[in-house]
Amino acid sequence: MINWKLLYDKFGRLNAAKKFEDLALDYVCDVYNEYTWKPTQRTRDGNRDFHNLEEDLLKIWGEAKYKKDSISLTRKDLDPTILSGLIDGHVELIIFVTNGKIPEELISRMTLGANMKGIKLSFVTGKQLSDWLVLNPEKYKIYFGEELEIDNYKVEQLIEFRKISFYEPISLDFRPNFNKVCMNIEDTFILNCIFYNSQPGNCSIELEDDAPLSFIKSDKYENPESFFVKPGLNSVSFLIRAMKEYNKVLRITLVCDHNKYHCISEKLVIKRNKQLNIYYFKQINILSGIKTVLDYFDNTIGNYAFFIHGNSGMGKSYILKSLSLDYCLNNDLTLVTFESEEKTGTF
Repeated sequence: MINWKLLYDKFGRLNAAKKFEDLALDYVCDVYNEYTWKPTQRTRDGNRDFHNLEEDLLKIWGEAKYKKDSISLTRKDLDPTILSGLIDGHVELIIFVTNGKIPEELISRMTLGANMKGIKLSFVTGKQLSDWLVLNPEKYKIYFGEELEIDNYKVEQLIEFRKISFYEPISLDFRPNFNKVCMNIEDTFILNCIFYNSQPGNCSIELEDDAPLSFIKSDKYENPESFFVKPGLNSVSFLIRAMKEYNKVLRITLVCDHNKYHCISEKLVIKRNKQLNIYYFKQINILSGIKTVLDYFDNTIGNYAFFIHGNSGMGKSYILKSLSLDYCLNNDLTLVTFESEEKTGTF
């Protein structure tokens, strides 16, 4: 492996970080060569180090994070870029390049948060950068100031299916989606898969024949039948519906270039919902009216506020839940709750 501390020892903290930013840009120019890239300014960079040109179809940001001892990144290393992308509203992909490690829990959290606005994330870590430098020793000499001397290092195809998780489809108050291992039949939720691959490839996700789940097709989530991944840590999400009762672990298969890799979930409990739901015509009528306005909403003239009021038990919660499911799943809405300090009730 590459000795990343050498950058710090030879050039100092600030210059090491600058060299790593340049190396990261060089890497994406090569691996993501379908786009044209340019660096941002060194200071006040908008929480990104490089981005593609405006004439490209996608708006992509890149952020480089150098760690002298190749330690793990933390939330403060990554959250500012995610938040800036959410505020921008038009970013479609963010590429994080680091010689450090990224904890799986942090990857899942960022993926679900970015997905509120349909932003995809890609993670390039030390393994991919080391492979790239071995294959391009002239690049190593440019950034490290010496010849690359390494023996018995093989660049091989490596895939590790590391983790699968299930999450609530709705994020409340801009918090991370809750991990969901107990659900009812007909519930909709998010399946998140984290896997490492050293080479690009075409992939798919397969369920067992007797699996209690089915995929839901959505333009806002990956197609389980076919998706393409770049080298690095990949976090992909799919919409899933619970179909039948279940009470054990679940095996999910990742297929990459005709090779299969398996991962086992936590114990998954699916129950039959025995609660009787009663709907009123007035509920459905109000819900239909709000959806009509939202679907034909012209955001150039401002924003709308809807106030739903009624006696307790009249179905206000049903209307809000229906709206949140329909629009949160399409990244069109973030649900925020407000609670009154008075004794008059909760809003």
